Amino acid sequence: MKNFKKICATGFAALISISSLTGCMNKPTTNTNNNSGSGRVEPPSDIWAPYEETVTVTTMGEENSGTEFQGDDDYGNNPWYRAYKERFNIDLQNKWISNDYSTKLNLAIADKDIADVFYVDSARLTTLHDADLIMPLDEVFETYASDVLKQYRKDYADTWKTGEFDGQLYGMPQMSYGIIDQFQYIYGFVKTG
Repeated sequence: MKNFKKICATGFAALISISSLTGCMNKPTTNTNNNSGSGRVEPPSDIWAPYEETVTVTTMGEENSGTEFQGDDDYGNNPWYRAYKERFNIDLQNKWISNDYSTKLNLAIADKDIADVFYVDSARLTTLHDADLIMPLDEVFETYASDVLKQYRKDYADTWKTGEFDGQLYGMPQMSYGIIDQFQYIYGFVKTG
């Protein structure tokens, strides 16, 4: 149970990093309580507290033919998305879900029509960086990442370098079971404003 809590804390730290980053972007957001359009939402001082105003975070994803949803659930309405909304007042919205993720992602990058959060491989991360479409994460990471996630960055520094350019962090590798340096995805964040 203790390890499960650590894993959950790491996952939530990543979510908080995403939500806090999104809240700091100069990008129009959908606010249910205030439609002023300022685009800037301050993160709560307590990272576990929900945002006062709803923050919309967009994503793009890969369709998995083996996924079985229960009841009326689907890719845009499921227990995870509802938990983000209920716990943090973050409204996750899919720009698209595709069974041809690679092609659709390449087109989205070429059109500069990308979501706030999505996964890429190291080659696409380089493309996004070179096109100035993503932002450095160092400040957000230091402020919001859990101690566990920060320790992973130290313990597996070579793996984390895949998400760095000129010493700055632009993407976080997906840590998983198995050989740690054979990561599948790198998570980065869209640069706006």
